[in-house]
Amino acid sequence: MARFLLLPEDELALIAHLLEAESLTRLAHDDLAYGPPVVGLPAAPLPLPDTPQPFTFWVPALGELRTRDGRSLLDRERSPILTWQRSSWHPSGALRPGRLTAQARPRKDQPKALLRVHEGVERWMKREGTKLNPFDHAPDDPPLERPEHERPFAVFALPHAGRWVREGGSIWPWDG
Repeated sequence: MARFLLLPEDELALIAHLLEAESLTRLAHDDLAYGPPVVGLPAAPLPLPDTPQPFTFWVPALGELRTRDGRSLLDRERSPILTWQRSSWHPSGALRPGRLTAQARPRKDQPKALLRVHEGVERWMKREGTKLNPFDHAPDDPPLERPEHERPFAVFALPHAGRWVREGGSIWPWDG
């Protein structure tokens, strides 16, 4: 599963791609009591959070949204959704990578059609981004010990985040 660095301007490009090219629907929240709470492209870039926050996208071509236990809350295990877990700020000032996921259940149990959509979006994000080793751009404080195998920690920085890193921004190598 790939990890990505996006600044707010990069997120606008991602959301536009998901809504337009992929024909997904962005949900405002998980309460489906009055139908899917649909929102579109933000009018302006949204500031990055200090803790990871999700944006949820419904893949209507793959089926209806499901609720948990007959209630009105979105069932993240059975609904055809993708979730963008936003990049966020670490207390060190470094940028934590974000992650694109599909359903909240083991990958082997997810519908193949949904995984194809997920993989297609990840391919697009990788094409738009630059692959970076976060340990080459980690903050000096606190000092970080490099793992023996760094390849699994690679991130793809979309254009604005990539420029930010080239200009001296730092990457927190872990998601949390």
